Amino acid sequence: MRALALMIGPTADGWAVYVTGGREVTRYRGLGAKRRALRHVARASVAGIGP
Repeated sequence: MRALALMIGPTADGWAVYVTGGREVTRYRGLGAKRRALRHVARASVAGIGP
C-alpha cells in the first residue's frame, strides 16, 4: 500500500510524520524537531516515496 500523502503533526514532546491512514512514520523531539520533520517529508517527496 502506498501513502497518498505525508503529514506532520505535533506530539507532546515534538513533531511526528504521519501517512494519510494515520500511521506514524517517525517522531522527532527537541529543538529543531519541526524542521527535521519537514525535511523528512520534503526528501520523501523528492525521492518519489510520497504521492
